[in-house]
Amino acid sequence: MEDFTKHLTILNTADGSATLYSNELNETYHSSKGAYTESVHVFIQNGLRFFLESHAECRVLEVGFGTGLNTILAYQTSQELNKKIFYVGLEPFPLDISIIKQLRYENVLPSLLWNTFYDLHQAPWNIPIAINSQFIIEKNTSPLENYYSVNQFDVVFFDAFAPKKQPSLWIPERFEQLYSLMSVGGVLVSYCVCGSFRRALLQAGFKIEKLPGPPGGKREMLRAWK
Repeated sequence: MEDFTKHLTILNTADGSATLYSNELNETYHSSKGAYTESVHVFIQNGLRFFLESHAECRVLEVGFGTGLNTILAYQTSQELNKKIFYVGLEPFPLDISIIKQLRYENVLPSLLWNTFYDLHQAPWNIPIAINSQFIIEKNTSPLENYYSVNQFDVVFFDAFAPKKQPSLWIPERFEQLYSLMSVGGVLVSYCVCGSFRRALLQAGFKIEKLPGPPGGKREMLRAWK
């Protein structure tokens, strides 16, 4: 696999939050229309909170841990809703903490989350770590194609780089793998709605629906369920 973290640039997005631009990929880690807005809308509101409306706890698998923005927002959700989350974030190419600090997410995160955000990034890799009694995280350096778990996941954040940039993650075999890793009734959410992605999900056995995209961003997002 190609390492996309060698040459990165900090970019400000339209909602005031920052993201990273990979020169190797010519691609940003989040939407340039709003990194924070996209994470909240796509992954938290329409993924995690949607599932937790009817469940007391859940297991989350994130494909593309990246900057950890989705993760700290999931942690915040667990605290606000008083619900337990076991979170696995896959990231074959972890970012250095010096890069994370340059993103200055303290500008968009509540002050109570700042220390926890950096704690998440400095936690050891490839072993489960309890941040508190409600949130357990395992940051895993395994690429998706090599990942296996005896436990099934209830929510999948599919936040990989776009299909044209990282095509090996968007093939039908990957979604068949994810389908097998998920619980019945589990949901998968993504910013992407392209036709090949939808067809691959349907081929794997998912049911899919398009939802309105984040304010000021893409017109649509996608939610699939098993």
